[in-house]
Amino acid sequence: MGKIIQFIHGGKDNSEVVEGVANWTKLKSNHNRKLLKYRGNYISNLKNLEAKIESGKDKELLFWAEWEPPTSVERVSRSRNQIFSGDQNRDKIKYLHTPTPVPKIKKTNCKYQNTDPYVLGKRFFYSNCLQKTKGKGIGLHDLNRGDIILFGSRHSEKFYVDTVFVVGNRECVYTKKDIGKRIEATSGVFKTTVTDRVLSISDRDSKWTLYSAAMFNDSNEDINNMFSFFPCRLADSAQNFSDIKLDFNDEKFELTSNLSQSFKVIKKENMFDYWQTMVEETFRQNLLLGWCSDEPPLSDDLKYL
Repeated sequence: MGKIIQFIHGGKDNSEVVEGVANWTKLKSNHNRKLLKYRGNYISNLKNLEAKIESGKDKELLFWAEWEPPTSVERVSRSRNQIFSGDQNRDKIKYLHTPTPVPKIKKTNCKYQNTDPYVLGKRFFYSNCLQKTKGKGIGLHDLNRGDIILFGSRHSEKFYVDTVFVVGNRECVYTKKDIGKRIEATSGVFKTTVTDRVLSISDRDSKWTLYSAAMFNDSNEDINNMFSFFPCRLADSAQNFSDIKLDFNDEKFELTSNLSQSFKVIKKENMFDYWQTMVEETFRQNLLLGWCSDEPPLSDDLKYL
């Protein structure tokens, strides 16, 4: 029996913008979901999906993601807002963000938010959000290969999915005392953006589980070739953009509207059928499957030290 996790995370863009730059989100602020413009690879139709062929590489894409480090910002005009939001019931979009090189920051600096899930780069990661050692959140330490997390936010009577995360591997459990070799092997940007920020506010007894995602170019025959993706659109498209809109009243998704920032576990016998439904719904809404993107480099900017 597999698990689908309906996972509610930050829904609004509350960026602090100064002179065209959104600063690193402060810990005292809520997490930010941003509409990003960044280069990546995508799949545009079922024929290419079945043949395991990319539809486009290194193209500028628009997609929603949690990304807390600084970004360069383009203010969205009224005329473009309808194109980007695609839904009159949704909050107006203020900014279009492009990730910039990630500033250096001390491991012990506890002033800034971490990013989770992490979807920039060649592999997605889920590392800490809502994981607990007691109560409901303890179950998020026990996900298995092929389980699926639907990260998204609630607006009106819809669940907006920004990331379909198929669990590839449970990489390690990490603590303030032992971050483990698996994390040491990740990129410097990931450690700076995610695990350093998590551990800077953790006590010595806290523990977190790092999951890597199953990706399009992996060997995934044992999980029916499921892979992780973010719904996206080409940046030069004139069509409405949104993440996947799922109706809470549509029984095939088995979602609940009774969540704020929390999660619901849906147990399923056939995980592939559910994943395939998500893929088909993405294409039905004229969106693409973004499966990887560039990863910004570390910079020599000392602003956040």
